[in-house]
Amino acid sequence: MTSIERTAYPQFKRAVSARELRETFTPILPERKTIVVYWKGSVPAGLQSLADGQPVSVSFRMADFSEIELMAAARSLVSDNLDIVASAGPSQDCAGVGVKLRPTRRRLRWRK
Repeated sequence: MTSIERTAYPQFKRAVSARELRETFTPILPERKTIVVYWKGSVPAGLQSLADGQPVSVSFRMADFSEIELMAAARSLVSDNLDIVASAGPSQDCAGVGVKLRPTRRRLRWRK
């Protein structure tokens, strides 16, 4: 059985390292000139300083929910619906929770 900790959705500590920021936390806009970081609340000075030192522009956008809030909701979705939910986790923009459902097997009924 898949647990939320074994899904493809990343989990972050309170202190995000530069490596985590580069590798998994920030989508790059299609024009590849700006990195977008979704953040709930005010951006910590250390993170802003790290962003300012990057070779590309880094833009912070307000997130609707925190990573902690979304992970709690995702865990609840999985544990309350084990028979139909395979995995769940935060969307990339922290606007909600993405859910992957288990495949269903339908019985075909043949009518004569």
